[in-house]
Amino acid sequence: MDRTPRLTFDAILAIQSTMNKHDLPDIACLSGRIEADNKRVLRYLDRLPQRVDSLVEALQQTDLDEVRRLSEYLADASDDAGCDTVSYRAERVCEELKKPNNLRGVKRSVVRLIGACGSVRRPKKSDAKVQ
Repeated sequence: MDRTPRLTFDAILAIQSTMNKHDLPDIACLSGRIEADNKRVLRYLDRLPQRVDSLVEALQQTDLDEVRRLSEYLADASDDAGCDTVSYRAERVCEELKKPNNLRGVKRSVVRLIGACGSVRRPKKSDAKVQ
């Protein structure tokens, strides 16, 4: 025998009458926020290759201040975009930069960061309908 409590129509009406229009999320507002988030993530994905190229160029020139700046940027932007692996790898580059005379460790971390970036994919147009 099913002992799940059932709501009667009168009970549902009573609950609805006590609800305020502010109790429910504004669907248009949520939709707008989702669209803005999607656009932000797609911008991140579009710019990722150029950011990584700049990071590699700075490393080739042994400009460690620029490597640090770009790694910090990638860590923050990746975290915001939900790319946790890229964010983690960029943070590892920053950690390696804190160690003295550690150019080899920095280079190794940058290679791992590049690998993590290679696994990030832009969604197919059929998966995401963003204008």
